[in-house]
Amino acid sequence: MKIMLFFLCVFCAVAPLWAGSNVDDLSADVIMQGLKSHSTVNSYSELKDRQKWMNDLWLKQTMLTNEAERIQLTEELTQILNSEKSSSEDKCAAAYLIGLFRLKGIKVLINNFLLGSKAALEPDLRAAEGEKPAQDALIKIGEPAIPEMMGLIESTTDSFTRECGAVVILFIKGQEEGAEFLKQAIVDQTDTQKKENLKAVLSSEYFTDSKYEASGPQKQKEILEAQVTLKPEALNINPGILTAFVRLPAGYPVSGITSATCDGAPCERMMPNKDGTEMIIKFRRQDIEAALAQIGESLDTNFVVRGIWQGAAGTRLFQGADSIKKIVGANLSRSGREETNK
Repeated sequence: MKIMLFFLCVFCAVAPLWAGSNVDDLSADVIMQGLKSHSTVNSYSELKDRQKWMNDLWLKQTMLTNEAERIQLTEELTQILNSEKSSSEDKCAAAYLIGLFRLKGIKVLINNFLLGSKAALEPDLRAAEGEKPAQDALIKIGEPAIPEMMGLIESTTDSFTRECGAVVILFIKGQEEGAEFLKQAIVDQTDTQKKENLKAVLSSEYFTDSKYEASGPQKQKEILEAQVTLKPEALNINPGILTAFVRLPAGYPVSGITSATCDGAPCERMMPNKDGTEMIIKFRRQDIEAALAQIGESLDTNFVVRGIWQGAAGTRLFQGADSIKKIVGANLSRSGREETNK
């Protein structure tokens, strides 16, 4: 009996901790405590531990469902981004978390738009929050970020900021829709300087289609043909993660990949493999389904991965495709077939 009571007491003591990783709701306090414990990054091992924590958190991103917790987390992350005392690492993590949980922190992301953009990263370990955490977060938030993004593009005098803004617009709206959107914004804008800023974005390499008059004639850059391998062969609803292993042609190291989409959905994270020959890029099934729904299509077993590569040779778009064997869960495919559990 004493032995049974002992184990019962031990279970009662550890059960809350054990359950904490399996609860339906993730709390703001748990996230902030984790951020605080990983705020110091002075060594490779500390960076690796921080990345592991973020990877674990990424797997639980759908657990933050309580609106009060989401508001609290938004406020605390906003404080970090607004504080001059916050470290660069903490600001990058705060921006990343706003995007990860799709929080209402668009204005503070705009205020920190270039955060981390020019920071040097450990060559063999990409920071979990990415090189451009605020910009990536805005892309994940999607359409709600467009008005503030346009406001920044219109008001800035910095060409680098405009170029980064062009990438955000591109990945939220796509090339064709984004160009049409910018063209209309130019027509509607009455301020001369703001109009010129919009024209500069539309005429950038990210919107090169010659039918847009404001862009002027430009030579379309060659799209790099990427070798893409997708896993798993059966995509489930839970966890619903599709992983793309991407290789580029010789002369284009995968370390130069800055952004990627799958069927129009932005990636959640990416990192090179150990020998640097492949970029491992992860996408969420629900994001892919949402992107396809916007153009009236549904999930099937064929996927197209596109993205941007930047390096000594300039900026290039890359594209590759692959198929998996089945989609687990009922969905109407783009060919009209119903994919079900088989």
